[in-house]
Amino acid sequence: MEWLTPITGLIAAAVAVPTLVLLYFLKLKRQNQTVSSTLLWQRAVQDLQVNAPFQRLRRNLLLLLQLLALLAVLVALAGPIWSLRDGAGRRLVLLIDRSASMSARDVEGHAHRLAAAQVQAQTVIDSLRSGSLFAWQEQPDQAMVIAFDDHAQVMCNFTSNREQLLRAVRAIAPSDRGTSLQEALTVARAYSQPGQNGETTASLALFSDGRIEDVNQLDLSGESWTYHCIGTTRDNVAITALQARRSFEEPDQVAVFVQVANTGTQAMTCDIQVALDNNIVAIRPLTLEPMKEGLPGTGALEIQIQCPAGGLLEVRHLAQDALAADNQAWAVIDPPQPLRVALVTAGNALLESALRHCPLARLDLVSPEDFNGVMDWDYDVTILEGCSVENVPPTGRFVIFGPPPRDWQVESDVILENQWLVDWHSHHPLLRHVNLANLFVAQAQAVTLPRDVQVLAQFSQSPAVGLQQQGARTVVWVGFDPLESNWPFDPGFVLFCYNCLDVLGAQAVATQGRQLLSGDTLLVQGIAPHQEVTVTSPDRSQQVLQTDAAGTLRFPGTENVGVYRLTLKDQTSRIYPVNLLRMQESVIAPQREMAFGGDLLEAEAGDVQRANIPLWPWAVGLALILVLIEWWVYNGKLRL
Repeated sequence: MEWLTPITGLIAAAVAVPTLVLLYFLKLKRQNQTVSSTLLWQRAVQDLQVNAPFQRLRRNLLLLLQLLALLAVLVALAGPIWSLRDGAGRRLVLLIDRSASMSARDVEGHAHRLAAAQVQAQTVIDSLRSGSLFAWQEQPDQAMVIAFDDHAQVMCNFTSNREQLLRAVRAIAPSDRGTSLQEALTVARAYSQPGQNGETTASLALFSDGRIEDVNQLDLSGESWTYHCIGTTRDNVAITALQARRSFEEPDQVAVFVQVANTGTQAMTCDIQVALDNNIVAIRPLTLEPMKEGLPGTGALEIQIQCPAGGLLEVRHLAQDALAADNQAWAVIDPPQPLRVALVTAGNALLESALRHCPLARLDLVSPEDFNGVMDWDYDVTILEGCSVENVPPTGRFVIFGPPPRDWQVESDVILENQWLVDWHSHHPLLRHVNLANLFVAQAQAVTLPRDVQVLAQFSQSPAVGLQQQGARTVVWVGFDPLESNWPFDPGFVLFCYNCLDVLGAQAVATQGRQLLSGDTLLVQGIAPHQEVTVTSPDRSQQVLQTDAAGTLRFPGTENVGVYRLTLKDQTSRIYPVNLLRMQESVIAPQREMAFGGDLLEAEAGDVQRANIPLWPWAVGLALILVLIEWWVYNGKLRL
C-alpha cells in the first residue's frame, strides 16, 4: 500500500485531533442560579467536574466515535492506494498517436479516438506506483509522454509526478497530419536506455488505431511493448484527390476533377457539392463500391463550372461518416492567364506555324545563343528545337526536339535511319488523339534514357518520346528533328503541340496555385523584407510573423485542414488551402495486429484497467458510517 499525500494527512491530523480533544476539556459557561436542592442536578455537577481544567478525561463513547470518524477522514485525505503489483520501480514510455485518423468520432462517450486514448493513458498514469514516504517499495514508477503524427513531440520527460504526466497527456491536441512512428520510436529509445542510477530499460505503451504508414519498416528490437488499439468502425467516405484546370480553349471554363473513396463494407451513393467563394455551383451524385480485399472503393467525377475571375473552390461530399477532416477539400483558382511561350530555334517555320494556331498570350522566338545567356527565364513553357543548349534551367516546363538535356548524361554516336514507331502510349495526355502509325523518321540518334524518364513512344531500337518530371522541372523530349520526318505534314503534329501546351500549361497554373497538404510548411516569397504578416488559421486563431531579409515567410503550423489567410501590412490578403488527401489516414479501420518487420504486435484485449485500488472512497464511507452512529448515540442519550 502507498500514500499519495501523506504529509497533507499528517498536518491535518496534527491540527484536527488535538482540537477535537481540547473541546472536551473546555469549561462550560453556565449562569449562576439559586435552587432549593441539588438532588436533581447531580449530573450537572458531574459535567462541571469533567470540564474542569487538568481533570482526567473520562470515558466517552461520543468522543471515541468522533475520533474514529476524524481518523477516517484524515486517512482519506492522505490518499491511500493499494497496489496490485510488487517489485522494483519500472519505467514506461507512453506513445500517443494524434494523427488525422485519430480524430475519427467512433468511440462512444468520447469526442474522438484521441480523447479515448488520453483517457486510457491517464488510467495507466494513475496506476503508477509513487515514491511517497510510506510506500512499500524501494523506487517509484516513472513515465514519459510522447505525442506523434508524422513528427514526434516530447510532452513530458521521465518523472514520477503523476500530475505533471496527466497535464502532459491532456495537452495533446489532435492534428490532421499523416502517421509515422520512426521519429517517435527513435526519441523513445534514446530516452529509455538505462542510466547510471540502476535504472531499467523502459517499456513502451502504444496508444493508436494502428494506421501507421511506416510500421513495416520498423522492428521491435527486443523491447517490451504493449499496444492499445483505439477505434471501432471502418466506415468512412473521403475525398482523396482534387484538381481544377482551366480549359485551354475556353479560359472562363474550369474542369474540376475529384476522386472519392469508400472504406466501408457497403456500396453507397453520396452527393458531391462544389462551391465557389461559398456559393454552391453544382451538386452531382456519385456511386461508390465497398472496400474489397483491403482496397477502398473509389469513384471519380469531372464537373465543369464557370469561373471567369478566379476564387476559392470547395468540394465536399454530403455523406455522414466518422472522420470530418477528409470530407472536403479546397483549391485556389487563379484568374485566366494565357500562356507565354518561348520558341528557341535557329529557324523552323512549320513548328512556329503549329504553335501560332494555339491560343497563346505570347509566342517569342529566341535564338539558342540568347537562351544560353538568360539567367532568369520568365516563360510558362519553353520549346527547344534542333539546338544543343549548354544548360536547361532546373525549374520550368520544356519541350525539346532533338538532343536531350546535358544533365541526362546521354551520349551516343549511333545513328538510326529509316525508323518507324513500333509502340506508343495512346492514352497518355500528351499523345491524346495523336496517331503515330504513319510517322516515318529518316534519321534519329539511339540513346538510353535515365530511369526517371518515362518512355511514351518507341522506335524498334531506341526511345522516341520521353517525359521527365523531376522536382520543379518537367521535360517532354522528342528524340528526332521534325524536319527529318513526315510529322509536320500530319495533323497529329499540331495535336501533339496542342497537348504539350495544354498539359504543361496546366502545370504552370498549378505551380501558381496555393494548395498544400496538412503538415506542409507554408512558404511565401516576394514579400517586402522584415514585414509583419498576420496568419489566420482555420480555427480563427492568429499569429503575427515577420519575413526574413529576402522577403520570405515560413509558417510550419499547418497541422489542421482548412483555409489559412495571410494578411499583409497594407491589408492585402492571400489564401492558402490545406487539405488532407491521404488515403492512409482516410482508411480508419482499426488494426488489431501490426507487423513490425518480422514481429507481430497484437493489441491488448479491452480497455486499460487500473493496477491499483484507491482506498480513500472506503475511508470516506467509513467516516460517514461513524458519523451516523455518533448521531444515533447522541440522540439516544438525550432521550435518557
